[in-house]
Amino acid sequence: MSRSPLGVVCRAGQVPALLLAACASPPPPDPIAFSDLASAEFAAPDRRARLLTAVPAMDSLFVKFAEQGRVPGIAWGLLIDGELVHTGTWGVREIAAGAPVDTATVFRIASMTKSFTALAILRLRDEGRLTREDPAEH
Repeated sequence: MSRSPLGVVCRAGQVPALLLAACASPPPPDPIAFSDLASAEFAAPDRRARLLTAVPAMDSLFVKFAEQGRVPGIAWGLLIDGELVHTGTWGVREIAAGAPVDTATVFRIASMTKSFTALAILRLRDEGRLTREDPAEH
């Protein structure tokens, strides 16, 4: 077992994925529906300001991730209450031309579309708009 730069304990050979996932862990005993999370409210009146204070650290983590992972270019954003409040970019979008990444850079996401599709299906299920018995085609 080792500790990643983010403080996540990993087994040998495992690498935490872009700050969003870490070593495999069992699911929570009672999964929370997405609809429950979407309606969550946070009462701290200074919440937005407090979250914005984390921007420099967040930027630093993404740049460090890109440098250590030899990622040519990366872009990220921070949403607070559905509003894009910060964007960051680093590196180049085209190595040969040295064109920098900007907030309009389009990245290929390859097989990641499967994850987005699965998330959308689960969200529709949680909202009661889709069941396992629904046909995949019309």
